[in-house]
Amino acid sequence: MSDVQQRMKERLLVFGSSDTMGRGLPDCSDRIPANDIVTPSVYSWPILLGNKLSINTENRATWGASNKEIMLSILSSDIQKDDFVIVCWTHVNRTCLFDVNRLIKILPKTPSHEVHEAEYFYRLYDIKNLIHNTLLEISHANLFLLSKQCEVYNFYTDNNIDSLKNPYPVPAQFSHLNLRDLAVDIASDKMHMGLKSHENVANHIYELLHA
Repeated sequence: MSDVQQRMKERLLVFGSSDTMGRGLPDCSDRIPANDIVTPSVYSWPILLGNKLSINTENRATWGASNKEIMLSILSSDIQKDDFVIVCWTHVNRTCLFDVNRLIKILPKTPSHEVHEAEYFYRLYDIKNLIHNTLLEISHANLFLLSKQCEVYNFYTDNNIDSLKNPYPVPAQFSHLNLRDLAVDIASDKMHMGLKSHENVANHIYELLHA
């Protein structure tokens, strides 16, 4: 990967799920509010990476996001030619549905008030179908980003993607981000990465961008 700083990017936009937004870090509440809005942490790896690159950074990751939700977030964003975009794709066994104006997150461990939607969904979709769905979402999002002529790097954290990615037109900059190897501590919610782990991820991606 090449040196981003030499190309004078205007801003860094990062998309992903909980481990990208910094759930469980000191300024990112463990509890999910009624309106589902949780502000990403200033200690999250995207912000730390932006500081290292000296670029204004917007962390647009959301808690519990599926790859479908990440794709939709990208498609609805104001991407500019001078933006530098990093997408951190998440677990393939998530999705989302729409009920009028409400987005319903479907996860393997879905909250009790959405159990029916999740139950029906997982009856229909096995892991192979979910991998295909994710690769289609990644391909679509990447084509959109390429049309904006911005610079983009894609990382995936789910090893399942390796089993089917070859037939798909995956992005040129598409590599596995092994969070398990980089995680050395746990956040206060006992589920997500801690402060030092976010530093490790930021340093790891920074080194990749300058390789």
